Amino acid sequence: MIRYNAEELFRMAESVERDGRQFYRQAAQAVGCPDLARLLNELADWEGKHEERFAAMRAELPESASRDSGPGDPLEEHAADYLQAFVDGKVFPGPSRTAGFEFPQLADPAAVLAYAIGREKDTVVFFLTLQQQVPKFRGQERIQAIIDEELKHVHILERKRREIRPTDAASGGQPR
Repeated sequence: MIRYNAEELFRMAESVERDGRQFYRQAAQAVGCPDLARLLNELADWEGKHEERFAAMRAELPESASRDSGPGDPLEEHAADYLQAFVDGKVFPGPSRTAGFEFPQLADPAAVLAYAIGREKDTVVFFLTLQQQVPKFRGQERIQAIIDEELKHVHILERKRREIRPTDAASGGQPR
């Protein structure tokens, strides 16, 4: 069985936060609703702070929370690379896909919120699933910090989605 460690998952979380920050900035510039643009810019700022926080947490991990330096199971040695390749651009569109990012509903506040909620939920599921593959001595309990931050984003975005209905797009996302 392939096992992961907290260090690998924190690196992936940092990557997700970078891509999320870039997406939220781009969406904020394109969305046709000033109130939502402010929220998206705030989320972008939070993503940047989370990336810094996760990097600091990763730096504070005990040595046991990283991969052993000796030879091991070849599957385990490549597992983190595989997952990082999966994370890159799959949760939020990464840098290589953001230039010319095609999202025709970007000006529709309800569509932007639905997309962002979906990505945040995907992140929660991804890290919840992988948390179970991190042995306790490799930092399993520390992965909860990543999950908790992503759950906050889902909550904030869901609250905003209740304020902006899809039919409100024509009025700039403002309730009629």
